[in-house]
Amino acid sequence: MKRIFTLGALLSAVVICSGTMTAITSVQADTSEYTYTIQDARNLQDFLLAKPTTEDLTGKPYDMNNDGRWDVFDLCLMKREVLNNTPDNDDTNNLVVYYSASGTTEEIADYIVEAMNADTFVITPVQPYSDADLDWTDQTSRVVMEHNDENRHTELVSVDVPDWESYDNVFIGYPIWWQEASWVVDDFVKENDFTGKNVIPFCTSMSSPLGDSGTLLAEMAGTGNWLEGMRFTSSSAKETVQSWATGLDLPNQEQKNDILIAYFTPAENSGVDAISSATLTTWNGENMGAAEVLANMIHDHTRSDMFSIRTEVNYPLEYNDLADYAKDEQDNDVLPALTSHIENLDQYSTIIVVFPDWWYTMPQAVYSFFDEYDLAGKTIIPCSTHAGSYLTGSPATIRELEPDAKVIDDGFTVAANRVTTAEDDVTAWAEKHELN
Repeated sequence: MKRIFTLGALLSAVVICSGTMTAITSVQADTSEYTYTIQDARNLQDFLLAKPTTEDLTGKPYDMNNDGRWDVFDLCLMKREVLNNTPDNDDTNNLVVYYSASGTTEEIADYIVEAMNADTFVITPVQPYSDADLDWTDQTSRVVMEHNDENRHTELVSVDVPDWESYDNVFIGYPIWWQEASWVVDDFVKENDFTGKNVIPFCTSMSSPLGDSGTLLAEMAGTGNWLEGMRFTSSSAKETVQSWATGLDLPNQEQKNDILIAYFTPAENSGVDAISSATLTTWNGENMGAAEVLANMIHDHTRSDMFSIRTEVNYPLEYNDLADYAKDEQDNDVLPALTSHIENLDQYSTIIVVFPDWWYTMPQAVYSFFDEYDLAGKTIIPCSTHAGSYLTGSPATIRELEPDAKVIDDGFTVAANRVTTAEDDVTAWAEKHELN
């Protein structure tokens, strides 16, 4: 198990304690049959620093050298014992990534590390946040100024995790700032590819809920199987945190994520932040294209990766304007240039392509998608939203475009104005095709 903080924490404790050489008389307790953990080391360190501990330490066997007192020498011996008791497991597939401003998130992270036998990566700003920086009541403080800055950016020491590809499950921890994840984690999420990984967010706060913080990070990442997270407080018990972590139903990534959902929606290619439009659908409190709603429903059942087909073209969102634009593209056989690209296509054996039906066929952007990729040997499943035309001839068209692929005729299709009520039908269809 790789622990990057152990030596630093040990040296810090020694320096702090050696200044006063605090020595606390203790009741002798048998240490021979006791297995020391990271939490024991934290308990003793907090005790020596006169900080409150999360456990009752009465009768704890912390007198490591049997001199009748607890002091920094016991802490050094205990840290060594913890390292000896920690399995040397370079094959762990669990990673805990976190940013901690005040130590609360770090404590929760340590609980998860212990429970999941996980490695650790600490997100570290180049310019650390001081107590004054974190004073949200001061309108001139760093966090307030950054919160009010739409272009805020926190430079990190590193976003590169050694052996990143070896981890199947990544826990990401952060404090809640203004009802969202601390923006300190943004660059880490943006700069890493979570494809093939389960990502489990956890947060700490005094009163704010998890909210949409995990969902927003998932959107920022664009890859990975992001699971529902959990919020903790500074008073959350170790047992509570560990029970949550070990009780998670983490999908086996060797069996999953060989399916990619590639979808196209003009709502993500409009160049504007539309509030309302006849071409948009409200689902789970968000305005999005009907095809995106359908893609998300399929994702919710399959937990597959998602890929948004993005274009250089900015499509109009008003219904008539969009219809005219789509017809003109089709009549002139225009293939709009794409700005998003699949970097790990070989990983996927099945591609579910989701699109709105435009003028009885696929949008030209989807034709661009098939023009860019050779999907030979893969299974392609077309799915559409429509206004009465269903899938029309899309499966046959795809066969012409991808002659060496297996194209499924029985793709899912639903009227655009009914897509928000189609979840049960999507589930039944996905189960029929064993997309789970």
